[in-house]
Amino acid sequence: VEAIGMKEFIDVTKLDYFSKVEDIRSIDDLINRLNHDPNNNLDILLKYLGKETFAKRGCIFKHDRTKDQYRKIAVLDKNDTSLINDNLIKLSNRENGILININNKKDKEPNYGEFLLDDLKAIILLPIDRFINREVNHRRKKIFGEKKVQTYIYLETDSIFNRFDEERYKLVEKMSYLLLMNLENIELKRLATTDKLT
Repeated sequence: VEAIGMKEFIDVTKLDYFSKVEDIRSIDDLINRLNHDPNNNLDILLKYLGKETFAKRGCIFKHDRTKDQYRKIAVLDKNDTSLINDNLIKLSNRENGILININNKKDKEPNYGEFLLDDLKAIILLPIDRFINREVNHRRKKIFGEKKVQTYIYLETDSIFNRFDEERYKLVEKMSYLLLMNLENIELKRLATTDKLT
């Protein structure tokens, strides 16, 4: 990418969402783009992480373990209706997040290449909730109750030209705090609206 330039890379790969975050070149730029709308913020954060990894597909989703249901909250491609492989979710929970890249011998999960179905070359799947400390967990229980809901970020690509590596995995981990904060704000707004109606 550095050799051909970002604009040429966007033209070649035709990833539509790149143009929405193309001007974000640093974490400071990213923070400056966030505003009071948590849904917009989740969209920007996901697209930024997609741009940084060269992901072709990605989403932020919730998994309600009591109902065994998934719900996408933000997506890189609004036409994406695909589901996340259950085995990947179980593996991600067991390992506290996974990075699988067939191009990288030093990836976080070197023996899990068999999970890359349908010509996938790399994935990152991270349970965002794992970064909650006790104080935040207590606050979340007040907001969300004792629900068995987990939130994840998922990125994937079928291209061998990608940046699914330890550096970007750590970036996704760092951004998890911002993702959590915006998810909480969405829930608080929903609760405030519900309270007004009752």
